[in-house]
Amino acid sequence: MAYPDKEMIQDLNFDRLRSVSKSASLLSDLLEKDATFIYDVIARMDWSGIARDAAETKAYNEKKSYNGMSDSLAHVASVMDQAEERLTDLGQRIKTEWISAEDDEYSVSKSGWNVADSRVYDEDSDTAIRDERATEALNIQSRLVALAREFHLADSLASLDLYESMNTLEGLTPVSAGTTTRDQRSFDIFLSQFGREPKTPVDFATATALNPETSNRIYKDHQSNVIVIPINPVPGGGVVRVGQFIQERDVSNLTWKNPAARNAGDNRGPDINFDPQNARVTTYIDYENGVVIMRQNPSVRIDEHGIAKDQETGSPKGTVYQAPDGSVAVTYEAADPIGLGGETSRIGMGVNGTIVATPGVDGAAPTVGGFRTDYPWMEVHHTSVDGAQSTVTVDRPQGLGTGSSVGPALNLNRYHEFGPESESGDAHHIEGAQDAGRPPTQGKWKNAVGHDYG
Repeated sequence: MAYPDKEMIQDLNFDRLRSVSKSASLLSDLLEKDATFIYDVIARMDWSGIARDAAETKAYNEKKSYNGMSDSLAHVASVMDQAEERLTDLGQRIKTEWISAEDDEYSVSKSGWNVADSRVYDEDSDTAIRDERATEALNIQSRLVALAREFHLADSLASLDLYESMNTLEGLTPVSAGTTTRDQRSFDIFLSQFGREPKTPVDFATATALNPETSNRIYKDHQSNVIVIPINPVPGGGVVRVGQFIQERDVSNLTWKNPAARNAGDNRGPDINFDPQNARVTTYIDYENGVVIMRQNPSVRIDEHGIAKDQETGSPKGTVYQAPDGSVAVTYEAADPIGLGGETSRIGMGVNGTIVATPGVDGAAPTVGGFRTDYPWMEVHHTSVDGAQSTVTVDRPQGLGTGSSVGPALNLNRYHEFGPESESGDAHHIEGAQDAGRPPTQGKWKNAVGHDYG
């Protein structure tokens, strides 16, 4: 906008701005109330299970999204209100200055804020008075020009702030209406990792696993720890998705200070479409893009009322091997960072073992087996290039107390084989939990090179 002139200041009217600001505030309040209502309805329902958790997580994500829009609308309204207040004040100061000048017999031009002495003098009038008023005219003009510049600057800054606020608002939509922020972040991470956009079902599955951001409300926005290890691609092999999860809602997690402490579980059963954030440890072997992804999700301590209190994420570690036929072996160790007041691996407890995956022929499902701790649950699924999904194996916990909250306390220092005998045997030959660190020496693993991670 150009510098304001007398006509613009005279006709200054913020009715439309005030109306839009009021509408934005009302909409902000409505969205905030709706966000709380949507979540509370689900959270207070007396039911439990996988569907209930999924519904509550969905409601929580909707609440965050609506709250984001509510905050942005409130900011837009605030920007408008501040702009109106500032510009109204400056406009009034300009108007007061020129009206006072005109009352004192100075003329103020309609544009340009030129000020002149308009008093009529007779021939005998004092020249000194004329000179004094001429000087005052210049002073008034200087003040009016300075106020006009200040008005122009305030208007420009308000316009810029409002433009940025509206752009932020345009980028927010309810999660049910389209791509979520988490989805977009996954897209961007995949693009950064591979230098191209995700296009296939395998790509999108891997993009989700690569994204450390979480949307599960119990994590309270704490991020997962994600490590990427390169392997040689095996075209047509698809992606192997392994999730190790706690079926119970919560389990015993004694600490030195609180023997009755508990950790949140994943509160679900096997799910071919499981979200990689909804497991304690997630392993993806992506044969198409040539990566192994190791992901450890946040551990959550809960109080006696089931309320999440502390979140902390450990770092998985181990080694990845690949045989000449494309088979991949992943040794892993993932300790609870808050159990017993620190990493449970210090006392020999943690989720660990070896996963061996041999890709199928012509896009068929892989063969997967290995050697692992008796706890927790493990599920292995496969996604092919064309999007077909299949469950490779589901391995239940073993030992005393499985299916109860004392499962991890009793079984994280015991081991068993899972899957076909050949893969289980390969796991022993590579690196079992009891002889971690020994390089592969037998069969197809004889010359395999290990890539350590973590």
